[in-house]
Amino acid sequence: MKKNRFVAGYSPLNRQVMLIIEDYAWWVQNQAELEESIRSFDGRVKQQGMVINFDSVEDRTIFLLKWA
Repeated sequence: MKKNRFVAGYSPLNRQVMLIIEDYAWWVQNQAELEESIRSFDGRVKQQGMVINFDSVEDRTIFLLKWA
């Protein structure tokens, strides 16, 4: 059974569009590629630990299409 990689949602504090990386082992294994992908968004996507924040729902959708 495939494990979920992300939980999509909004920050309860400021309604920021975000993803929470759910699978720690997957995160550790793919961290370098994730960081490269995040840099390709030119500052519109920021990672803080296992939380990825997006400036828009569209950016999150593009990210998910690549990684989910």
